[in-house]
Amino acid sequence: MKNLKTDIKLKDCMVEAIGGISDFITRTTGTKPEQEEIAAALSKYFVLKEILEFIQMERQEKKDQ
Repeated sequence: MKNLKTDIKLKDCMVEAIGGISDFITRTTGTKPEQEEIAAALSKYFVLKEILEFIQMERQEKKDQ
C-alpha cells in the first residue's frame, strides 16, 4: 500500500485500477494522461455517480447470493 498526503492508504488493486485508466487513455488517444487529468476526471459528479451506482449494484448482488 502507498501512503498519500491525506493518510489514505491505497491497496495495490487501486494503484492497478488507476494504471488501467492511464493505459486505456493512452491506447485510445495515443497520449499518456497526466495524473492531474485522471484525478480531475475521477472527481467529476457524473463519474462519482457512476461509481456509486456500480458499488451499490455490486453490494446488492452480493446480498442476493
